[in-house]
Amino acid sequence: MSNPIETLTQAIREQVSNEEQGLADQLQTLINEYQAREDERQAEIDAWFDESGDVKDGDYDGYDDTKWNVNEAGHEDLVGLLAELAGLLPDQV
Repeated sequence: MSNPIETLTQAIREQVSNEEQGLADQLQTLINEYQAREDERQAEIDAWFDESGDVKDGDYDGYDDTKWNVNEAGHEDLVGLLAELAGLLPDQV
């Protein structure tokens, strides 16, 4: 006959392990999603440079506009990520 306390302890450990894995999966999904968006923003900036590292065609105004827009999008993503992370916390925190 198994010990009921050991059985309960094992069940609790399994539940906690499942919850931790679920949280880890959610965090990995957020990381992948936000990293992909950051990679897209970086590609937008990188597209402005030629092989020698200079802004293509000397279009510094266009480059500056792109940098501004990319930075704004990055800021919005940061605010969104913080909200999503806060949503993963238990209510009592």
